[in-house]
Amino acid sequence: MSVRAQLALGLVLALVWTATAHAEPPLQALAREVVGVGQGVLVVAEDGTVLAAVAVDRAVHPASVTKVATSLAMLQRLGPEHRFTTSVRADGEIAAGVLHGNLVVEGSGDPFLVNEGAFQILERLHARGLRTIDGRVQGRGSLLFDWERDPTGSALGRFFAGNGAGWTPPAGSPPLRELALAFGGRTIAARGSATTLATYRSPPLLAILKALNGYSNNVFHLASDAIGGPSAVTTIARAAVPAELRDEIVITNGAGAGTTTRISPRAAVALVNALDHEL
Repeated sequence: MSVRAQLALGLVLALVWTATAHAEPPLQALAREVVGVGQGVLVVAEDGTVLAAVAVDRAVHPASVTKVATSLAMLQRLGPEHRFTTSVRADGEIAAGVLHGNLVVEGSGDPFLVNEGAFQILERLHARGLRTIDGRVQGRGSLLFDWERDPTGSALGRFFAGNGAGWTPPAGSPPLRELALAFGGRTIAARGSATTLATYRSPPLLAILKALNGYSNNVFHLASDAIGGPSAVTTIARAAVPAELRDEIVITNGAGAGTTTRISPRAAVALVNALDHEL
């Protein structure tokens, strides 16, 4: 090849390289159009191709994208097969179907304890012959019910008493009213020793996270307490991304509620990749 031809080829390659280097990602114009002021976006194809990148290092309020970080943290800390346990004990003697004492419910932070699980517990208590409680339900540990904290067990107690707020048991099951417990509501001091009547175990954590993410349920914030709350989620999330992204992750609510949580677009993508790797 002549020197002139070599120079011409070099010029063509240089022009192609320059055009490629300065070409915008294919969705960049659309991203600029739709991304709001003060926000950012990073869109990356599975093969690593950047499709859009706007303010990728700007840490902004991520709303429910925070649940990606909380899911990752809970899986790493507890494991995908972890099951939360709720124990129900009789604090007193049982005679002729009457508990002469309180019904103690010990929780472990199960974010998935809702009416269906409470009904299963009630079925087991009914099978043990329990019909009446002289005292009341007393909550212990970390007790959640129907997506809310229930530290005293009062909400769970109302369900046990037959107040299901229109909830219908599964097909083939008896009506809630047939299993409902009668409560005397007397103030009875704890006796110290208690007999376990029923133990309820949640589905595996992986199934719980899939369901809660499907509905973007904000119980994620309460669920994060099982591993130390938002500060623990922040620590685990930062450790899962490259060092230069760690200051772009600040989590103050495990579900993304409030106004102070911050994650940058590039850190969010890194967290999705970390979750994919964990799974």
